[in-house]
Amino acid sequence: MPCVKFSKCEFLLTSVDFLGHVINSDYINFEGQKIEEVMTWVRPLNLIEFHNFSGLERYYGRFVEGFSSILAPLNKLTHNATKF
Repeated sequence: MPCVKFSKCEFLLTSVDFLGHVINSDYINFEGQKIEEVMTWVRPLNLIEFHNFSGLERYYGRFVEGFSSILAPLNKLTHNATKF
């Protein structure tokens, strides 16, 4: 049976940092470092690089209202007729 060290426990916290997310009673958000990573991502030059970027964006898109409409023009780049 797993044991918990009392010295490593924290109680009555208003927010918790967990796996790169800030969690409190009102919301789940991600750390500022992750925002910086998305903002400084190098422009994709081919379809593989675009898919890498798109996967990251889709994960964090759940934190942005109307994100699917923002990403729609980028999704058009995945069609076979589109060249980078």
